[in-house]
Amino acid sequence: ALKAGERRAAFLLELQKPLVARYGFEESAKGVRDAMFAYADIAENNLVMKRNNHMERLLAAGEDMDYYLSVTGQQAIRNLGTRRPAPRGAFPLIAREDFIKSFEGRLLPVPREDMLAADTTEELVAACKRG
Repeated sequence: ALKAGERRAAFLLELQKPLVARYGFEESAKGVRDAMFAYADIAENNLVMKRNNHMERLLAAGEDMDYYLSVTGQQAIRNLGTRRPAPRGAFPLIAREDFIKSFEGRLLPVPREDMLAADTTEELVAACKRG
């Protein structure tokens, strides 16, 4: 699978190089990356994002979409030198469950052992309020 991915990347690079050269970028892998980062500035436009996602689906050729770096991931690498997931926007902010291996390769959610139980939490809150 890795060699197939490498062959596909090499094939796509050969298609991309003349296209980015047409728009003033270096005809190389670096030129393709520079063009992608230049594009990232307009990528938040809804129509551009919709078309980009469609192109990524076509290029995925049946693979999981997480394989491809999103525009925000590219921006994070350009700006920060690394990529990290976006912070959670919903409660609870920390995971309350861990996953254990179960039958047939499934993962079962179980309460985390390092979390306080509901009754212990209520006692702690009451003690804090009392001072």
